[in-house]
Amino acid sequence: MMKALKKELRDSMIRKRDALPEETRKEYTEIITNCILSQEEVKNAKGIFCFVGFGSEPDTRKLIQTLLTDGKRVFIPKTEKGNPVMKMAEIRSLNELEIGHYGILSPKEDHANWGERSDADVVLVPGVLFDKRGYRIGYGAGFYDRFLAGSPAPYKLAVGYSMQVVDSVPVNEFDIPVDAFISEMGIRHFD
Repeated sequence: MMKALKKELRDSMIRKRDALPEETRKEYTEIITNCILSQEEVKNAKGIFCFVGFGSEPDTRKLIQTLLTDGKRVFIPKTEKGNPVMKMAEIRSLNELEIGHYGILSPKEDHANWGERSDADVVLVPGVLFDKRGYRIGYGAGFYDRFLAGSPAPYKLAVGYSMQVVDSVPVNEFDIPVDAFISEMGIRHFD
């Protein structure tokens, strides 16, 4: 029942997000990028785990390039079909990415520079819906909830558009809330 509800909510929001004009998404992405870079947690981080924007998500490539230029260690998610575990690949250039699993830019197949979760002080978390308590609905595979479970916990910063925020999303015991959410409207912190 909850799985079907999450799928319905996910599909509806993806359609709405996809309908945002490309120029609007570019404008929002610029604001989001600047807001992320202005956060103390990001400024002070040595390592940052960052998703690569996909489809109508905010485009994180400029953010990744800026983080690399600033001397941060940047880790990108790597997933494999049939494997529920998301790995961290450290990159030194956007040229180390290729179209991978799910059609998302990912570290190249021969990538060998892996990191541990403890290498990331900040994790930038994608999602489809975000609620006012810090919970999110992702794409349904559970990669981020598994990745974020346990300790030490990195600072979890969700990234999306303000239109993706709803009052509440259905949650289960495996769902991990984020610490804050950044959109084109700025940052919202959660307890």
